[in-house]
Amino acid sequence: MKEEGEEKEEEKRRREAPISIYSHPAAIWEKLFGEKGGDEWFVRKVKGFDFLCLHWGFEKNIADYMARSGIDTARTFFCVLHPPPFRTCHNLNGGSEETTAFLSHYPNCFAISGHSHLSIADDTALWHGGFVSYGDGQVNVKGPAQATILKVYGDRIVLSRLNVRSRGPLGPDWTLPLPLKGRSEAPYVFKEVENK
Repeated sequence: MKEEGEEKEEEKRRREAPISIYSHPAAIWEKLFGEKGGDEWFVRKVKGFDFLCLHWGFEKNIADYMARSGIDTARTFFCVLHPPPFRTCHNLNGGSEETTAFLSHYPNCFAISGHSHLSIADDTALWHGGFVSYGDGQVNVKGPAQATILKVYGDRIVLSRLNVRSRGPLGPDWTLPLPLKGRSEAPYVFKEVENK
């Protein structure tokens, strides 16, 4: 819990920072998409699928936001957050332990995260354990420029991974059958090893 003085100092830094998604998330969201959003958490329905979106640092409150979201967790839904759930995609020791513990109770969840800046050409970008976790790559001026096109059908989810600069594929599409049904030994489960 932050002290009152720390909260005021952080708010002052945000107000004085250059306009960015970190310093002014709601304003940037409205400018980009023409709608309200971008606060610490929000829900969007896209073609019948629910997306729970958590801004940086607010993933620690995921249980509260899920309870308030109204999402039908008996159906496939998506959780978009900055840090990956701990020890899932890219087999990272970093990330959010709270998120992993919470989402492990929701086998229909497809979590999408950033933060790692690791390649989506790597098979460990996709993890299918108690839920699905995907580390979605990055677009960087000097480094890798990668993107994912996520296609959701009635019976499957297809991930097309692309090199943004060459516009070519980073590998074959990955397909996950729906419903997700929790842990699966195949496809796309890598052997967990201890990172040191």
